Amino acid sequence: MALRRARATSALLLIVAAAGCARRWETVPPSSLPAASELRDVNAVVLLDEQRLRFNIDPRTKRPIAEQVRHFRARVLREGGEAVGKIVVFYRPGFSEALDLDARTVAADGTEHRWVRRDAADIATHAEWQLYSDNRALVLDLKPAPGTLVEYRYTVRISDLRFFGFGHRFAVNTPARTIRFEVSAPAGWGVAHVAHQFEEPRSFPPVVSEGPDGTHWTWERHDVPALKPEPLGPSAISSAETVSVRLQHWTEQGRAMDAPPDARALSASLYGVVHLDLRPSVHALAEQVTAGLPDDPRRRAQRLYAWVRDHVSYCAIEIGIGGWRPHAADEVLRVHYGDCKDKANLLRDLLASVGVHSQLVAIYSHDGFPPRLVLPARVTFNHAILQIDLPDGKILADPTSTSTAFGALPVNDQEADALPVTEAGADVLVAPSSDSEDNQEDSRVELTVDGDALAGGFTLERTGWFADTLRASLLDASAADRSRALQRALPIVHARVLGVDLENAAPPEVPTPIRAHGRLRLTGLIAGARFVIHAADLLSELLAPLPDERRRAPLVVRCRQLRSHRVRVALAGATAGALPPATTIERPFGSYALTWSRDGDALVVERRMVLRERILPAADYASVRSFFDEIAAAESRGVTVHR
Repeated sequence: MALRRARATSALLLIVAAAGCARRWETVPPSSLPAASELRDVNAVVLLDEQRLRFNIDPRTKRPIAEQVRHFRARVLREGGEAVGKIVVFYRPGFSEALDLDARTVAADGTEHRWVRRDAADIATHAEWQLYSDNRALVLDLKPAPGTLVEYRYTVRISDLRFFGFGHRFAVNTPARTIRFEVSAPAGWGVAHVAHQFEEPRSFPPVVSEGPDGTHWTWERHDVPALKPEPLGPSAISSAETVSVRLQHWTEQGRAMDAPPDARALSASLYGVVHLDLRPSVHALAEQVTAGLPDDPRRRAQRLYAWVRDHVSYCAIEIGIGGWRPHAADEVLRVHYGDCKDKANLLRDLLASVGVHSQLVAIYSHDGFPPRLVLPARVTFNHAILQIDLPDGKILADPTSTSTAFGALPVNDQEADALPVTEAGADVLVAPSSDSEDNQEDSRVELTVDGDALAGGFTLERTGWFADTLRASLLDASAADRSRALQRALPIVHARVLGVDLENAAPPEVPTPIRAHGRLRLTGLIAGARFVIHAADLLSELLAPLPDERRRAPLVVRCRQLRSHRVRVALAGATAGALPPATTIERPFGSYALTWSRDGDALVVERRMVLRERILPAADYASVRSFFDEIAAAESRGVTVHR
């Protein structure tokens, strides 16, 4: 084994140091390459993840540009590490250009293969959206085998700095020996930068140096552990330590130029991009939709909001500047589709037609962990909604959501940094959140022992996020799919919903509970003359089990919530033994109660859980995990039934 490894090492050294490669690739001594035996728990290791970002003036346009050079080197240790050989280079014609791409692999036996830009597939990033978006990517899969060294380098030139963000993550999903981010700019130019993780500032100052070509800022980390996803954790974008930068001030055709220094200046800058004049042609529709309503701005606003939400389909046309600027209201009205900014701008025009003022708002639609405006840059936002000025105050409205009522926000907007876009500029605000009382789920189930099954009926009522998610799943569902949607929504395990009636299933104008009632049947719980019923056999888990490991990321749930569930089981002549004791659990972030009782010849199990917080810091993880462990233990206690 040692001899074979020595021969492979010698061959690898010869290939890597070959004269044909030395001009392009740095020599990588085989002794510096990690072996699988050294890292038993990982499938690949990153040797170098480097980005060099250079700001300069384009000699043709005389405007600032940026060139990103990405250099990546890794070794596949065993099967499962092939992902390090998948290269994706994103660019957008008219705004950025992929200038070059070079790659190589060196196998364990020293065999080298090389690729260049023409070997990569040049594809639309979303093939099904080719008519709607001009985002593209170079894609190349090197398919490296275990033991292979992978290396690639590419350059992307960004010609319009208004719409692109720059940064580097100092963690990847494999261990990394060196991660480096170098930014440079001509002398006298300034770069704003901030390090952050979990949306909090981090102390990570760069090394700054001056050279004949300008100023250099360098951030570097060594021996970085793999970024491992954690259950109910933030996305990798928020979890990794990240340095974000932007060009702050520069010289353009002899004039000193500055980027927006704060949120208010950014708002005014965005206004110049997204603002469109009102279109009087939508006035007739506004009058038609609000006909018969009293002269009440709120009533008119909620009716127009519901019309745009329900009658304009979502479809993003993001070619050229269309990725940032909305289409005119009359154009969107003519085709009855548009993306978030198109729907928001149409609603703005409709509201203006009935005397209600509003303005577009830039926001980040998130997955539960809202990013913060760490630098005042346009790319901090990915979504557009509307701020509506009503006599009793301003409210935020998101007509892109297909199921959210006027006066509420979908949870993916809540608590996010939001920037109203106005000509004079506006300060950033935090979108309102919802409390546990706003997001309720209440279910009542009546069951009877029926042979080897339990059968009966149910009622279900949902508000807030629970109502939004159920309505969204019902919007395009067939009758059969509606039963399945209710089956998924009902907090009962082993249930088959046999029929259902719905109340308030259509998205309402104002927050309204959705109610359902129907029949169901449960199988797999009863076997023989003696069986045990546990709460966990009837009621679904409130949260998946959390691992008993040290946690580094906050724990994130979708919303603050209140969930009440009651199941009554008529025993039909059977007898039940002793009941489990009542359980009450209290924590600062939530509470839980479970009780068993008798109601004539029936057993009744009831539980109630309140979560008062939805983002829980890693420091509180032990308390959170014990909370749900105690819930699982309580629900595992059962009642013995004799037939």
